[in-house]
Amino acid sequence: MWCWLMKTPSTFINPKKQFQDFLKKKTEITPIEEPFILEWKYVQEMTELRRIWAPVGSTLFSDMLFIYNAIRKHNLKKGIEIGSWYGYGIYYMSHALKRNDGELISIDIKPLKARIRSISIKNCEIIKGDSKRVLPQFARTDVDFVFVDGDHSYDAVSKEIEILSKFQNLKIIFFHDMYPTSPAYKAWVDHCHLLNATEDELFIMDDSYYFFDENSPWKRYTGALKLKK
Repeated sequence: MWCWLMKTPSTFINPKKQFQDFLKKKTEITPIEEPFILEWKYVQEMTELRRIWAPVGSTLFSDMLFIYNAIRKHNLKKGIEIGSWYGYGIYYMSHALKRNDGELISIDIKPLKARIRSISIKNCEIIKGDSKRVLPQFARTDVDFVFVDGDHSYDAVSKEIEILSKFQNLKIIFFHDMYPTSPAYKAWVDHCHLLNATEDELFIMDDSYYFFDENSPWKRYTGALKLKK
């Protein structure tokens, strides 16, 4: 098993066809939620960006491809990231948003590392603070997606879901580390009704979309919910 996205598309003889053939086979076996089906043009777009180092604790390249694709596909223009860490997510999401003439807001209680790494990124504002205090001020704005990846405790995620339920223009919410035994996933199960959703409506990214192997054992547990209008 090997990850084809670890190399640039130009490495392969016909990467577009390989991608399309694989995706066709994959969707015949396991239907993919329509809002999150990968599109080749966005796969190619992101893999051609300069690759950056992902410190321990960061989202992975496949997580970011999942989110990057959704941002571009749905023409999302204003997003909030909860949990900046070293700025790995900022790098890819801000590039996607830049192509949509959009902007990113990243919230972290200790954002120094992300600020240093993201100093050249112009369409991202990094805010120092607790998400539970900062988020409410954006509830009536034009924020159309949020990536929840900060404090993964049950109480923190429960409160963030409660706050996000009051956002007026949200289209998609992404959650990181939503593996079945996690406190964050338990918070989702107990509070998804606040978002007018059911437990099963959270689409969990499967890494076999990013590997040429339907039987890939890997899961990154990035979840996504497309909100009902």
